[in-house]
Amino acid sequence: TAVATVLQGLSKLTNRLALAAALAEGLKRSHATFSDVASRDVLQKLVSQAAQISGDSQQSLQSRKEAVAFLANGDSIKPLSALLQSQPPAELQIVAVRGLAQFHREDVPAALLPLWPKLQPKARGEVISALAARPKWTASLLDALVQGRIDKTSFTAQHIQALANHSDA
Repeated sequence: TAVATVLQGLSKLTNRLALAAALAEGLKRSHATFSDVASRDVLQKLVSQAAQISGDSQQSLQSRKEAVAFLANGDSIKPLSALLQSQPPAELQIVAVRGLAQFHREDVPAALLPLWPKLQPKARGEVISALAARPKWTASLLDALVQGRIDKTSFTAQHIQALANHSDA
């Protein structure tokens, strides 16, 4: 397909991940994914490059954010979880948490909550917002709070209001 041809040509571009992320967003709007239109080899290469760039502190923050945006449109949460494990700068943590929040998978809370101690305060706020936004994830957030695995002082008034308005409240 034309998208597959474009993806194969991306290796020659310096801003390939930004373009790939934009393509992924367009595919998502049409209820498709990269795996629907590109070979497994091409995708694995792009994911590998994006994971390498996102974790490379020598790369510009913008390049790292573009890599995270691409990874957020992938099939696996592992590259973003691994990035958060490495304790990147707060701004990149926030982008990675937002990327994980795009996945509609039940294992996202289990990936995010153990990382709590490694996250900067603003990224922690993003975790709370992300987990409070989905009923299936909110239970994990509240369990972690009750068990003392996350600090209640990280909750803003907006977080508390969102939880109070939650359908299971």
